[in-house]
Amino acid sequence: MKSHYNAQSYETAAKNEGATDEEIVEVYNMISFDSRWDMLLQAKNYDIETMKKEDETEYKQKYRKK
Repeated sequence: MKSHYNAQSYETAAKNEGATDEEIVEVYNMISFDSRWDMLLQAKNYDIETMKKEDETEYKQKYRKK
């Protein structure tokens, strides 16, 4: 959602579905956070397969059945 026009379109749609201004701000904050990490990982040429394995390992450790 990098385009201003896309952002405006999605914001309008969300408001039409009942999203509050606070919820919209939270979504923009999450998009910003995600975009920054994406750019950082791309700049460092971080291997996507390594990231997938790390994510899977972390998920299993955090959410495995006890």
